[in-house]
Amino acid sequence: MREVLDRTSEKISQQFADKPIIEARLKLTVGWTYRGLGLYDKAGAHFADAAALYDREKGPRHPTTLKSLNALGVALDDSGDYTAAEAQHRATLEIRRRV
Repeated sequence: MREVLDRTSEKISQQFADKPIIEARLKLTVGWTYRGLGLYDKAGAHFADAAALYDREKGPRHPTTLKSLNALGVALDDSGDYTAAEAQHRATLEIRRRV
């Protein structure tokens, strides 16, 4: 499963470079799959990529951007980086409160 996921994740950016929303959705899905496998650093990288794409395409306050930022906080927490996780969750919560 991990090998298939690794190959798939390598191709996402290339195959969907002209479709950033689809790319972001796939990166979010792959991130959750990596998280389910306990590969938190890879999950976090995909969540961060998805958040950046959504931010660029939909803006920093869009629900999908915030969902991706929250997922990044979850991955940071899972990996044991509690300081970064707390900062990520607090920043995301602050944006949600303003929205």
